[in-house]
Amino acid sequence: MTALGIYLPEWLVLMLAAVTFYLYRYFEIPLRAPLSLYLQRVKGMVPCYLIALLVVLLVTRLTHIQAGFAKNEPLPWGYTWAVFKERFLHPLELFRDLRFLNLICVMFVVFVNMKHLIPLVNPESFDGVMLALERGAFNGELFGEQLIELLGINAAPILSTCYTLFYPFVALLIYSFIIQRNEQLTVQFLTAFVLTWFIGLFVVYAFPTRGPIFMEPELFSALPQTEVTGMQEKLRYHAETLEGEPAHPNAVFLISALPSLHLAVAVLGGVYLRRIHPTLSLLAWIFAAVTVLSTVYFGWHYLLDDVAAVVLVACVAKITDRIHRPRFQRV
Repeated sequence: MTALGIYLPEWLVLMLAAVTFYLYRYFEIPLRAPLSLYLQRVKGMVPCYLIALLVVLLVTRLTHIQAGFAKNEPLPWGYTWAVFKERFLHPLELFRDLRFLNLICVMFVVFVNMKHLIPLVNPESFDGVMLALERGAFNGELFGEQLIELLGINAAPILSTCYTLFYPFVALLIYSFIIQRNEQLTVQFLTAFVLTWFIGLFVVYAFPTRGPIFMEPELFSALPQTEVTGMQEKLRYHAETLEGEPAHPNAVFLISALPSLHLAVAVLGGVYLRRIHPTLSLLAWIFAAVTVLSTVYFGWHYLLDDVAAVVLVACVAKITDRIHRPRFQRV
């Protein structure tokens, strides 16, 4: 596909944006600040993209220095710059990169707006079922309760840091695939990335749950104040504001549990980063394991939410590989 064509993930986001617009018209409510959300994303992603280019330039230079030593023929900076410029600063390459970044920005705006519709699309709650299932499997307790007993409350600051690393992890994951120059692999990953978020959201529509921390917060009251607990309080405030003042700017619903999209994205990284380098994939799998601990420990998710996340990614990877044939080799 040429840079002037429309990529599959772009089509997916456009169609989902149209669905979102229709649903907001149907429920007769205003969109949740789409322009502001978009500009916030752009403001954060463009500087990171420039930093990513700088990192690639330095890595390219180190590679050339190593090659020069091996051949006993030093390669000058001019050669490094020429190679870097041709591969990473070509106008078509830059244009494609910016399109992919724009895709991600628009995707998250659509996702936030669609997530806000959860209680309108399906006001039911399956938390009672999830609580009963988990307590039946773990001797009357939630798995999160047992983790707190096992690890102690002093593990909270460490696990809070691990949980908040999700956001730089997502950024590194996105830039790793955008900055590498296998266009087909980038499109395949972005297709899987978009499908993971939105299929996951449709599962939320079908089986809405809020998670242990929002259903039985007293079970996690012994945990010390951390960045994660602050995030939970903020989400609770937004939901309560929505119930009391639906037109308030802070009235937005962003709570969901099944499946754990945090874990799903980490697992997606483990699956797809192997096509760039096995070490990156291993690091992603380690991060995924830590994510399981942190999400359950703080009561964000039931254990079944994490199981559902793995199943979600397995299905998405299979669908995406079937769409984008032949399968891609590691670059």
